[in-house]
Formats: sequence, structure tokens, C-alpha cells
Amino acid sequence: MQYLEILVTLDVAVIEVQDDGSCRLPVLLPAWCDRVGLREGSALPRATLEDHLPYLSTFLIDADALWSSGAGGATDAETWAQRDRDGHELTINVAAVLAGGRRYLLLSLGSTHPVESYTVLQRLRDKALAYEQLDSQARQIRLHSREVERLNRLKSEFIAGISHELRTPLNSILGFSDLLVKERAGPLNARQLEFLSHLRGAAEHLLALINDVLDLSKIEAGHSELHCEHFYLHEALDEVLPGLRALAAQRGIRLTTPSGEIHVYADRLRFKQIVYNLVSNALKFTPQGGSIDVSASVGSLEICFTVSDTGIGIPFEDQASIFDKFYQVSSATPVREGAGLGLAIARRLVEQHSGKIWVESEPGKGSHFSFTLPLPPVMVPEPAEPAAAAGVEPAGAARQLQLALVEDDASTRLLMEVMLAPHQVRSYETGAAALRGLAETKPDVVLMDISLPDMNGMDVLKSFRATKAGPFVPVIAISAHAMTGDRERLLGAGFDAYFSKPVTDPAELQRAIERLAREAAVRGGRKNGRRKAPKA
Repeated sequence: MQYLEILVTLDVAVIEVQDDGSCRLPVLLPAWCDRVGLREGSALPRATLEDHLPYLSTFLIDADALWSSGAGGATDAETWAQRDRDGHELTINVAAVLAGGRRYLLLSLGSTHPVESYTVLQRLRDKALAYEQLDSQARQIRLHSREVERLNRLKSEFIAGISHELRTPLNSILGFSDLLVKERAGPLNARQLEFLSHLRGAAEHLLALINDVLDLSKIEAGHSELHCEHFYLHEALDEVLPGLRALAAQRGIRLTTPSGEIHVYADRLRFKQIVYNLVSNALKFTPQGGSIDVSASVGSLEICFTVSDTGIGIPFEDQASIFDKFYQVSSATPVREGAGLGLAIARRLVEQHSGKIWVESEPGKGSHFSFTLPLPPVMVPEPAEPAAAAGVEPAGAARQLQLALVEDDASTRLLMEVMLAPHQVRSYETGAAALRGLAETKPDVVLMDISLPDMNGMDVLKSFRATKAGPFVPVIAISAHAMTGDRERLLGAGFDAYFSKPVTDPAELQRAIERLAREAAVRGGRKNGRRKAPKA
């Protein structure tokens, strides 16, 4: 203690550096130590000591070399100037000592009047330290960004793989249950139809969850692009609400929509998804005999759309969180459906359109979900061009077509063969078998899976296009790949149309097949010098 008092009198602080890196301060310290935040008898992590003495970091490189050598002795002293907590300048000297196997730092107060050249040197060191800290922060940010990109890539690959594996069996479940409901394999009794409706409802619920997870993943990754166009509100509602109207009718719920022509400029598909999510959410929480109203009002800068219901309402404490992903209202609410993604997706899609979304609700008095979209440019949507004007002859009675199906999954092959009746379907399990068969049969349309056991479907398409008949036969991609960019990638590779598994609308697939076959026949007729008969 006597020697410690002598050192303190000489303004020297002795700090012992432990093996674990912690720094132990003695019970007596010079008064100047308090000005830089050092307290008597305390133990600090090394990083904290460096925070109090920022220029110590460089010196510790030499100190560690001395301490690691085990030879004992001391380093040359180093001096720097820094500001204390009140902004006054201090000049501090430091030396490292190894004595008796113990490691020490000796800190002392230097001259309070450094020469002019030393002041200039110190300013240069200040700048160097600042640049060094900025460079360190930049390296950490780059490392963090690369790690985030890696994790996002792994997440996307995982979701894509899970989606593909789930969609393939769902295609069979939904397809065969639909065929049974339509009694394509023979009549069913009422009890069997009831069981099938439960089976199909559960499968559709699982598919909706998969689609929600995919949509949210695309939006959060920034891969969900908007393709805005002009359209009328009633047209979009007529496309998205029929299924919801049927569900509302089953529950005795009145569903009303606005009258008149309201012009909207948005991504038509995403707009319908927003409306669908809000109306389906209202149906979940509206009891039998209630009502749901979809309305719209046009302001000077934006259009406000509102979905109002007479449902159970939302407690005030939950209203700030219901647009968060996976959030569901507290257990006091009797309805627990879905994964809590519908409103989260709606919010992100609205924000992508530069709009905003909010809720007004009170328990027992229903809810009002509103969202806004910017007012569209002064332009009205043009009426759809009739098929004849586009150079395609109007469809008459559907003729029986020769179809080729390239699919390795046995259940899917059976389902598609039944679903595509009355057309004749010839199936192939591998890409090589398909290429041999297509050269002989020359079908009207080819339906191609992408993940085949021997070849990728795009490679099969490329080889088929190189044959004599290949350029004139439409090829439709039917795949469980449904991630961001899959549709565009397949169409860009030369497919004439794309359908994702499960095929939830067989009628739409039939229409696409018949349309592509008609267009191919027209092209073939022109190639052979034939012309369409003039209209009467």
C-alpha cells in the first residue's frame, strides 16, 4: 500500500490486466483518472477500458507482444492527448510492464502544455483514429450485409423446396376430390359428398397458407413487382368476389358492393388480392345473418376503399398489431383461422402502391378496414378487344384434340388424363421418352412438367423446338415451381403458357389449351397458303 500511495502521489495509475482480459483498478487512483471515467477498485472489461482511453488500442498491440513473451520488462512509453468528460484536454503517458508473471499498465499524466508540433501530430492521430473506426464499421456492415443475403438466399431456397414438395401432392388431392364431387367416377351419396367437401376445404386451406407464405416471402425479399394498369373497380370485384359471395350466402351474410364506374390504376392482380384478403377476413369474423359492405370514395388525391362488417369487432389493444405477420387476436376472440398472414400481406401490397391501410373497430360493433391508393392518371381503360379483331377466329364447338402430357408423377398423370377429357391424352414419364413420342405423334398441344427424372423440362422444350414440328406445337408448362420469377423464367424459355400446381381451375386450363390449339391451326393454315374465310 505504501508503494501505491507513492505512485498515486506521482500521478501514476497502476492497472493489472488479468488472463481473461479484464482490467483491475487499484483501491487508490490519481485524481485525474476520474476525469476519464476510471473508478478506484473497479474491474473493467478490456473493451470498456479502451472506450475510456481510445488511443490505448494501438499501444496494446505492443503490450500484448511483451506479455506473451514471458521475458519480463517494460515497453517504451507512448503519449497521446484526449478530451476528458468536460471537454478539457489531457496528455496521458502509458507503458506496459511484465513483473513476476503479472501484467500491468502504468498510466500517468503528461505535460499540460504540449509543444505546437505535438498538437499537430495529435490532430493527425485523431483523424487517423476516426478513419480507422469508420473503416471498421464499414467492414462490419459489409459482413452483416453478406450474412443477411446468405440467409435470405437459404430462406428462399428452403421455401421454394417446401412449396414444390407440398404442391405436387396437393395437386392430386384437390384434383381427384374435384372429380369425385362432379361425380366423374360415378354417383355419390350425400354422406360421401359431405366428407369430400371437408377434404377439399382442408386442402384449399393448406394451399392458401402455402400461397400466403410465398407471397410474404416475395414481398419481404423485394421480388414482388407491380404491373399497374387502368381498370374499373366493378370489373375487378366481379373477378374476385363470386367465390366469396357463395360463401357469404351459405352463412346468411349479405355482401354488397359499390355501384357506378370508379376508375382505378393499380396492379390488377395485387389489388384483387388486397380486396380478397380483407373480405375473406371479414367473413371469418361476421356471424350468421350479418352484413359486409365494400365501398369506395374518390378524393382530390386518392381513392379510399373500405370493407365494413357487422362482426365481433377488435379490441383496441389488438388494433395496432393485427397487420403484423403471424399475429392473431387474443384468445378472447372465438375465431382462430389461418396463420395470421392475410392482413400482413394486404398492408405490404398497399404500401407498395404508395397507399396506407388502417382499421377502425369496437368489440361487438363490427370493423371498418380502409386503404387508399393514389388517384390514377387521367385516362380510362379501353374495352377489351374481341377475339376476331386480334386475328384469332371465334371459338366454335370444341373439337377433340390430341394432347401430349410429360409428367413423371403417376397420380398427376392419372388426374390430368381424366381432367382433360374429352381430349385424347398420351403420357410420357421422362423427357427422353417424350422427345421420341412427340416426333411420331405430332400432338396439337404439349403439357410439360419441369422437374423430370432424366432432364429438365426446359431442356426438353429446347430439343423439341429444334425438331421439324417443334416450332408449330404450343407447349404449356405445368409445374409446382411457383416462386418469384418462375413464371417469367419459363415463359422466357419459350413456353406458350404457364400453370402452377395444383391446377385449381381445370376450366381455365381447358380454355388455354383450346385457344393455343386454334392459334396454332391459324398459323399452320397461313403457312400452307390458306386464308380464313371472309366474314359474311
